[in-house]
Amino acid sequence: MLVHELIFQGPDDKIALYEKGVKTSYAGLKTKVAQYRSCLHARGVRAKENVAIFAKNSANFISSYLAIASLGCVVVPLNTMLTPREISFVIKDAKTKYIVT
Repeated sequence: MLVHELIFQGPDDKIALYEKGVKTSYAGLKTKVAQYRSCLHARGVRAKENVAIFAKNSANFISSYLAIASLGCVVVPLNTMLTPREISFVIKDAKTKYIVT
């Protein structure tokens, strides 16, 4: 099983994510991932490209991660605690083409 397929393991009515008092069901997470995937694809993101995520740990990070992975891309998570110089190095070293924030 691939990481982006995990959302299909839970029943649609069960809670997949809980963040700051907001509950997201598996059905809601599937919808969000599909929306993100469609948006990224419309912007030109294609399989086998490296796509960075620059965001704190959150439900949106998870949705973005799963959407990027479902497109067949390589996810490059960027630590928000890095300095701009360090982030620049990671982006260049990973040959990142897109950054999701």
